[in-house]
Amino acid sequence: MENLLQLPNGNLIARSSIKGVVKFPNKGVALRNEFNKFLDFIREPDAAAQDLIVKVLLSVLSAGREWTQPNWADEMDYALKTAKTPE
Repeated sequence: MENLLQLPNGNLIARSSIKGVVKFPNKGVALRNEFNKFLDFIREPDAAAQDLIVKVLLSVLSAGREWTQPNWADEMDYALKTAKTPE
């Protein structure tokens, strides 16, 4: 059985079933299957957080067999720290 990916909302999904990721401004990120049907929806109104979710999902989906479960809390914390760091 394939290892399941835990999403930031706590839901589990098979990586192989994700065929598309769509951002909806001020709403969240949708995961779609090969028939363009919704698999899951991650509520996240913040555009920067949506970008991070898509980036992490893309890295997990492109990692092949050597993927690791993302630590969503750490990813979000890191993104917030780097976004607030003055230049």
